[in-house]
Amino acid sequence: MAIVQSIMTTDDLDACLRLLGNQQRRQILRYLRRDPAGIATIEELIDVAAEAQGGSGSVRSGERDRLGVQLSHAHLPMLADRDVVTYDREDGTVQYRPDERIESVLDALAENTPQATF
Repeated sequence: MAIVQSIMTTDDLDACLRLLGNQQRRQILRYLRRDPAGIATIEELIDVAAEAQGGSGSVRSGERDRLGVQLSHAHLPMLADRDVVTYDREDGTVQYRPDERIESVLDALAENTPQATF
């Protein structure tokens, strides 16, 4: 974590931790980082969230709708406000925008988490 602290202020670190304090947002960013183009559809991200809740096949339609609403109205706008993703509501796509500070905290969290989802 010393590396993280050396490249950002305490306020920056606090902002990163607030952004990454939610498991779904961490999953979204990990998924987008793995994609060579850093692009996914909302449906793909719903699948990612559903998989984390016990498998996309076991999640009912109403639950998928709830996940879609959470992504569209809470998580993706928050990530977009922080300029970590570009969220195009019209075509339903999300594009990752690399951020060294976010990535360093995300990596540090993954290293210190017993079982990271991604």
